[in-house]
This record gives sequence, C-alpha cells and structure tokens, in this order.
Amino acid sequence: MFIRGVDDFSFFTRLYIFNSNDDEVPARFFIMDMRYNKGTWSINPVQELESFGATTFSQHSSTINNADKVDLVINPAINNSYGNLLKMSRTADGKNLVLYWIDIVPDKYRAFPPFNVYQDITDPLSGTTSEQLAPIDTLAVTDIFAKVYDIENDTWGDSMNITGDDDLEYLYNVPQIIKSTEEAIILTYESDKTVNSPLTAPEAMVEVFTGRIPNLLVDVFNVNEPLNSVENELSFYVELGDAFPNPAVNANLVSISFELEEPSMISISMFDQMGNKVANVYNQFASKGFQALNADISNLSSGTYYYQLDVQGHTFTKKLVVVK
Repeated sequence: MFIRGVDDFSFFTRLYIFNSNDDEVPARFFIMDMRYNKGTWSINPVQELESFGATTFSQHSSTINNADKVDLVINPAINNSYGNLLKMSRTADGKNLVLYWIDIVPDKYRAFPPFNVYQDITDPLSGTTSEQLAPIDTLAVTDIFAKVYDIENDTWGDSMNITGDDDLEYLYNVPQIIKSTEEAIILTYESDKTVNSPLTAPEAMVEVFTGRIPNLLVDVFNVNEPLNSVENELSFYVELGDAFPNPAVNANLVSISFELEEPSMISISMFDQMGNKVANVYNQFASKGFQALNADISNLSSGTYYYQLDVQGHTFTKKLVVVK
C-alpha cells in the first residue's frame, strides 16, 4: 500500500482474468493500482504479467520423517504462497516508488534429465484428478522485474528485467526505503544444497525447493538500466537449416532442419512478407543434435515466406518460396 496524502492511497495487487466457458481463450494476469482518492475508487493496470509467478517444490508428506529419501511435490505458482511476490520500495528523496515482482521470461527454460515429482494428474477419460509421481524435464526461468513510478508526475517507467540470468528466482525481499533508483538493494535467496543430502533432484529444482535452508545474497541494482538491456548471447551452438524443397513447387510439405548443441525449449513459426504469422510449425522441448521435421504448407498460396526458429528468445530466420 502507498499513502499518497489525506484520503488518497493506492493498493497494488494482482488481477487474474479467466474465461471458464472457453478453454481456447488464454488467461491474462495483471498488476493493478486500486486507488482511493477523496471518496472515489479507480482501478488501473500497471503491468501485464506473463504468468502466476514461480513454480516451487516442497517435500512430500510420505518422506517427511524419512532420513534416507526425499520425494518432492510440485507447487504450481497459482497454488503457492509466493506467486509473483509483489513488493515496493520508496526512494529516500520521496520522488519515486519502485514496484518489484517475479515473472517467467518468455521462451526461456532450464532443461534437465527427467525427474519424478508428485503432481496432480487429471485422467482424460474420467476427468478425475489424483496425485501421482510423474516426470518433469524443464522449468521456466523466472527473474525479478521492476518498474519505477514518478510520484510528482504520476507516471510509470518501462518494465525492467533486473536480474536477467538463467537462475530460477522465487523469493526475494527489498527495504521500504532505498537511497535511489540507481542503488536499489535486493535480498535474494539461494538454496543450500548441502543441507539435505538425500535430495538428488536436478540443480534447477533444488534452486526452488523452499523446504531447504537458504543462503541470503545481497545485490545492488540500477532499476533504470536492467542487466539484460544488452541481449545475452546463447551459451550453445544453434543452426537453422535450409528448407527442402525450396522453392516448394506444388508441395504440401517441406522439411525444415535444425541443430542444437544442448537440449532446449524451441518454437518454429512461419510468417508472410508482411510479418503475419501464418503457421505454428513446432513448439516443444527438443533434444540436442541434428533434427528435421515436416511443415504443412498446403494452405499457403504462392509467394515468399519466412520460417523462424526461436531458442531462448534468440531467433534464426530463413526464406521459403512457395509456388502453387
């Protein structure tokens, strides 16, 4: 909550919008400014979010008292107490607020060998849900984001990713008062991997296992200049191959190849010359190595198109000519 003056305050909260009658309509998530000003309420969006926040893990009840084994249960962000974890600081000069939150980074994942955790699995035939051990092999990367509010001018700056790394942030804290927006102190937490030796989960899962004793880290950020303002290079080799046949003359399918040095979540899409997406070719986790897949172009008319490979926010594009 931010007290602006006499009979004037704001309460910042999350708003989730669902369409329960249409599964094809995606849910949307927002940070909202619910403001009371001298008898009048207003509700204004501050930031649209990508997700509910971080997914975390806790120890399953079946192994709580077991000294030799630790099983994990997944806590989806919508069900856990952390979520986007909204927090706020005010600068010492009283001129700015800084709003912080945790969110996923689109199309950026940590991959690891499949590992079984307890999850709520819904039977597609009966519709019943039960807790079962099932494998997961990726987790969405989550970062800490920030947005600066100019109190005097009643304006918001741009959304900034201020951590911008490959770690999975799920928990942090900030002081109520900071020196300036150039020196914002943030306390983050890192799980101590030596606390519970029976846990053999992948490192990415251990990072967000909140049942462990964390180490406290202190960092100072400039929330006006995010760490990822300069795009980071991919840490592994990626190559997008030539489509075949190309030109695709009276063809319904074309083969698109790619090569990954490391396994990763990827997507392949096709666009027309105006930049409109005309096909989603592939959108899932891909193993490392050389691979090829068939793209259906039966509904495309003659013309020039572009197929694009997206890997962790980095895109690779090549041209395809279709002749019907």
